[in-house]
Amino acid sequence: MVQVSLSTTTTFDGDLNALVEDQGTSLTVRFDLDEPAPAGGLKVYIDSGVEQILNRLDLPGAVANPQIENLNLLATQTNADNSGLAVEIVEGATFATVTLNVFDNPEPDTFLPATFDGRVDAVLSLVTADQIATEDQGSITGVGDCTINPAAASSTVIFADDASQLMDTPEPPTPPNPPTPDGLQVSLFTGPDYLIEDEGTVSAHAFLATNGVIPEGGLVVSVEAPNLSEFDLIGISVEGGEIEAVRDGGFDLRMTEYTTLVNLPIAADGETEAGETASFSLAAGEGYEIVADYSGGTFNLVDTRADIPRGVITEPNDLAVIATDTEITPENPS
Repeated sequence: MVQVSLSTTTTFDGDLNALVEDQGTSLTVRFDLDEPAPAGGLKVYIDSGVEQILNRLDLPGAVANPQIENLNLLATQTNADNSGLAVEIVEGATFATVTLNVFDNPEPDTFLPATFDGRVDAVLSLVTADQIATEDQGSITGVGDCTINPAAASSTVIFADDASQLMDTPEPPTPPNPPTPDGLQVSLFTGPDYLIEDEGTVSAHAFLATNGVIPEGGLVVSVEAPNLSEFDLIGISVEGGEIEAVRDGGFDLRMTEYTTLVNLPIAADGETEAGETASFSLAAGEGYEIVADYSGGTFNLVDTRADIPRGVITEPNDLAVIATDTEITPENPS
């Protein structure tokens, strides 16, 4: 999934990132992507939380004489209180910019002086589609799937009527916390379809963690396995992690690698299986989400190879190939 970074610059001749009305300065908003924008483009949304702050910019002038790079001007939207806007980065672009001149509002303002008069420090922040405020969901639509670079999630722009107001030293604005990513997504693949008791067939389980970073110390995921007693737990082996706990009907696995392999042989219990099955499925836990389409598997348990229906292939699956075929990657977790 593409990651978006935000930055802003102004033409103010000074140390501050400021727009000064009586100097006619301009603001450039830049979006950088870590990979090309997808087919159809990528719409991104920024909000300041400052009511009507967009009207301290010369929006009519921007429409008449747009200064943009790699943006679809016709797709631009503003939110309900004009505190933010959405723009569409064109397909294939790895960056986009829009430059807006400051608007010289007459003072004193009688409509909304808290916004239009004096110094206002506005924190522009990227907002993902699932974080759009309810009141803005009718005006901001079509925001694309993306993640936000936490080191470049917001940028502060100072609005002022004249340069003397920049000498004020208000408490610096506190940028909002960068949006929390959806979280690690975990998938589980299993194979082969049949486990043969008198051959001690080993069941293979491949756990994949994508769309995030495994924390230091590993990620603990829970597995439900109602028929776990049908397996030889003494013979279990793990690559890329360790068994954290075993309980009736399941176990917890600590993943220390993004791909963790668990091999678990069927137990020779001497009982007739009679078409019995054993399922393994991911269970909800802290710090991860489950990829619903790839969340587990079921084994058919048989006593001998003769119990397997004719024509069924019983060789172990190449789980690495399965994962590749499903195209699950950190950028494409589902």
